[in-house]
Amino acid sequence: MISSRCKLPLYLVLVVVFAIAGCSSDPDDSKSPKPDDALTIEILAGPALLTAQTSAQFELGCNRDAGCTFECALDDAEPAPCTSPASYDLLEDGEHRFGAVAIDSNGERSEPASWSWTVDSNLPAVTELDGPLDPTSSTDAIFSFACSKADCTFACSLNGEARAACQSGIGFEDLGDGAHVFSVWATDALGTTGTEMQWIWTVDTAAPSIVDLEGPDELTNATSASFSFACSKADCTFFCALNEAEYVACESGVSFDELSDGEQLFEVYAIDALGNDGSEASFSWQVDTEVPVIAFTATPDQTTLETTANFAFECTNKPDCSFECSHSYDDGQAGAISTDWESCAGVDALDELPVGDYTLAVRANDAAGNQGLGDYAWTVEPNRLNQTALGFAHTCAIRADGTLWCWGLNNNGQLGQDDTIKQSSPVQVGDQSDWSSVTAGNAHVCALRSGELWCWGFNGDGELGHGDTVNRRLPVRVGTESDWSTVAAGEYFTCGVRSGELWCWGYNEFGPLGQNDTTQQNLPVRVGQESDWSTVTAGSEHACGLRNGELWCWGRNDFGQLGLDHDIQQGTPGRVGTENDWSVAFIGASHSCAIRKGELWCWGINNFGQLGLNNNADQWTPVRVGTANSWGLVSGGFFHTCGLQNGELWCWGDNGFGRLGLDDETSHDVPARVGTANDWNWASLGNFHTCANRGDELWCWGRNHYGQLGLGDDTDTDHNTPMQVW
Repeated sequence: MISSRCKLPLYLVLVVVFAIAGCSSDPDDSKSPKPDDALTIEILAGPALLTAQTSAQFELGCNRDAGCTFECALDDAEPAPCTSPASYDLLEDGEHRFGAVAIDSNGERSEPASWSWTVDSNLPAVTELDGPLDPTSSTDAIFSFACSKADCTFACSLNGEARAACQSGIGFEDLGDGAHVFSVWATDALGTTGTEMQWIWTVDTAAPSIVDLEGPDELTNATSASFSFACSKADCTFFCALNEAEYVACESGVSFDELSDGEQLFEVYAIDALGNDGSEASFSWQVDTEVPVIAFTATPDQTTLETTANFAFECTNKPDCSFECSHSYDDGQAGAISTDWESCAGVDALDELPVGDYTLAVRANDAAGNQGLGDYAWTVEPNRLNQTALGFAHTCAIRADGTLWCWGLNNNGQLGQDDTIKQSSPVQVGDQSDWSSVTAGNAHVCALRSGELWCWGFNGDGELGHGDTVNRRLPVRVGTESDWSTVAAGEYFTCGVRSGELWCWGYNEFGPLGQNDTTQQNLPVRVGQESDWSTVTAGSEHACGLRNGELWCWGRNDFGQLGLDHDIQQGTPGRVGTENDWSVAFIGASHSCAIRKGELWCWGINNFGQLGLNNNADQWTPVRVGTANSWGLVSGGFFHTCGLQNGELWCWGDNGFGRLGLDDETSHDVPARVGTANDWNWASLGNFHTCANRGDELWCWGRNHYGQLGLGDDTDTDHNTPMQVW
């Protein structure tokens, strides 16, 4: 730095530096102190002190964060504003001097800084330097070079190692990946060494890899496929192959069409700009366009009187289908009504179906996205024989024309003939033709027509609901209501449903009336406050009913017939389990059975195998009967049970008097098929006899000591096979 005590023009600085009279180039700081924040300038870079280069470039800096402006002078030139870097060309051989000052934003000027060097363009210079490409995948390198003068010698260095004598054509082998620097110097005959010349390049032998490879789903029904991918390095080219075909040039986004079903394999590899060859990346997937085929394995009859329908279905050609179901109903008046598609797991159950035409539509979806369709149509016909009713020794049934007929024991007027004479052939009750349902207790009968409830026969416990205990030999209407939908007669009590409300009356020693007491009721009394009861069924001294698919039971329970996992009497309805998909319930004297999703479950007394469980052990909770899932109806007698599967009739339990219809009197503790007919649509059981319907035909068998089989013979002969009544 030049002392501030010498007030010389900038263009004289260079002279002053080298030959000053009276001014020191190294001032005494103690005589000329500078504050710590004085503006200073620094020449950060410049040419070598001795160079053959005829150009020079200087980088300048100052100690102000906001930056500075500069004034520069070369040799004897006037100072002039300049910027960093300051460049000069076409310099002549010889000594040169550069000076500069910094000026901050406040106008303060720094002390000058200077740089001296010598240009000797006759220094030996390395020329024609040539080496490997940059970048390159070659691990070898050969360099050629020349000198600007004759008779030069050379020194070389690789990657900063010590210089060593060398010649043009020098080579290196087994170079590692990464950046490399080759340096060479020329020395002329006078021993003068020129400046270093460098060759910088990068060796890259790393193979490129495929990244971000994406394609179709692993299992798909699409017959086209597109693939996207990238390279781990820049400037790659790609080659693709499908299903081991020849590789061809490709780009990300390549697609293939018209693919066949089966396993597919896509492969791709990359070559980088240096020719490095990467390994293949693969993507495998499966094309499956096969549509699922639906097979129905359980269905109702195409024409049926049953108001329940149980279905089972499966995919015959696919292992893992999911299903959706939709139902349509046409009552012949308002047109077909369809439900939304809902998930269903290979089974479907419907109950409380009104008369009309139905279709179950099923969609099967496989894992590949294929969808198959199937449907099943059936018709629920008016069921004039939906309640053939059997008591202790009498029978009542409704014919297809809506007329009501009864026969058998009549000691309490239960045949509705205004007398007590037994009948061995059916006799009509009144002249009405609008009866829709009938039920029989031990010695009383109740029936529905146009929503009205009519009861007659024995009334010693008030089971007729007329407000007294007087027997009736003719049908008498119960109250004035006309919204009764279901009625069920127990041994000496009766229950019915109207507008969703449950009402019971009659004998109540064990609480079958659901009033939480044992008081006899001669008029209907409401059970609870619920209004969503759909049906009720009555046994000897207990009852069960359905509410929104829930099963509730109450009354006598000494054999666990309520299914509540205890044997304690229940004075109010108790829920059986937690299921909400029960569709049919029908109970016997001291046992109960019900159906859900086509499965049959029974519980209670089992002394004759009436539960169908291949043993005689009582059950306090529901136990599934076999593995069939196509049960559509079940009915319980005193010690025996019958049910329907796809029109087939099966019976089990006590077979005294041949009540099972199996042409013997041997009891059975598992369901046994009755004959070979497959068009049964209803079955009803009494104490010792059984009746069932096939279309409009009525068949009865079992004990006949009071003519309860309706066969018109006076011998009252028992029958152990079905006998046709009409």
